[in-house]
Amino acid sequence: MKSFVISFLTSIVITAVMFVLFATNTINISKIFPDNVFNKGNEDNIVVLPNMLNLTVDEAQQAVAEFDVKMMLEEEMTDKVQAGVIIKQFPLPGFKVLKGDAVKLTVSKRDEEIAEEEGDEGEDLFDEPGMDIVIETAITMPDLEKMELNEAVLKLNDIGIDNITKDFEPNDNIKKGFVIQYSPSFGQEIDNVDGVRLLISEGPSIKYSTVPNLYNKSLAKAKEEIANAKLKLGKVTKVTDIDKGFDRIIAQSIVKGKKVTQGTVIDITLNAEAEGDEW
Repeated sequence: MKSFVISFLTSIVITAVMFVLFATNTINISKIFPDNVFNKGNEDNIVVLPNMLNLTVDEAQQAVAEFDVKMMLEEEMTDKVQAGVIIKQFPLPGFKVLKGDAVKLTVSKRDEEIAEEEGDEGEDLFDEPGMDIVIETAITMPDLEKMELNEAVLKLNDIGIDNITKDFEPNDNIKKGFVIQYSPSFGQEIDNVDGVRLLISEGPSIKYSTVPNLYNKSLAKAKEEIANAKLKLGKVTKVTDIDKGFDRIIAQSIVKGKKVTQGTVIDITLNAEAEGDEW
């Protein structure tokens, strides 16, 4: 009970002392609390911060010009975005501040080696107001269709592409060593990381036919079957063999059933009544 009474009396004394200090302006309350605590009713001095993320410094200056807000700039090293772009903002977009207050903006800065490789100008951001952003010109795929392989490779090298994959396949319509098709297609953007793929002709494909059985066929029938097999009729020799039927094929130069390339020549022997002679 005694301790409670002591605490109660102490709090009364402290309250009385503080009241006297504030009343006599010994303690300036305006230096303890920010000005806007006592100016909440002055809505004309309050502005809502716009979003300045991903803008350049020049663009950000234009964005805040009408709000009478000061900009505090600092740089931060990064390799994720191009130099001169705002990557952080404090207070955040949408927050309310008083006119004349400062907003802190963090601007991207590139490593000098990376900047040189990617073509950044490398000038210090604060040497002069604003900064021009360098945009690299895109490389587009040239037309390589039906172009000779070496010519196509040189054309790609001229625009900075040397990552080239070459595939080959037979083609009956495109000459050997010429481009059949390519990827990416004509007019698309390309880079040396993904590279270019070329499909090159090996020339006409080798096609095979099976030699038909011409034995005991008439000359007309033998010619028909040779043509159907995409083979060529060669020399026709007439002989006379009374033990076999006349006007029939009794021999062929390539055995039946054999696989040969199309266009192969086949000679045949025809059994006839006349003396043997070549036609």
